[in-house]
Amino acid sequence: MKIIISPPGSASLDFEALDKLTLAAVTGVTVVMQAAGGTQINLSLDANGLGNSGSVDPAIYKGIAKAPNYQDLSFIKEVNKGTGAGLKLLMVKI
Repeated sequence: MKIIISPPGSASLDFEALDKLTLAAVTGVTVVMQAAGGTQINLSLDANGLGNSGSVDPAIYKGIAKAPNYQDLSFIKEVNKGTGAGLKLLMVKI
């Protein structure tokens, strides 16, 4: 009998950073996230406040988004196998 063990698969996480009050795109956003026991992922969002994690393992990720003149924003997001999850980061000005 042959048993095949498949890898966990991959997923991705799309980010959109918006000003919580005006809903305008926030620029200069950096995101740092990590799943328990996983490698830290660092991501810079583009000038439109958009970014993608690329291929990541399915897991629950804890992270923080930072931008000049905005409060740091902590988040928790579950990313499932074979999906492209999305997360809107509603950021508050200092």
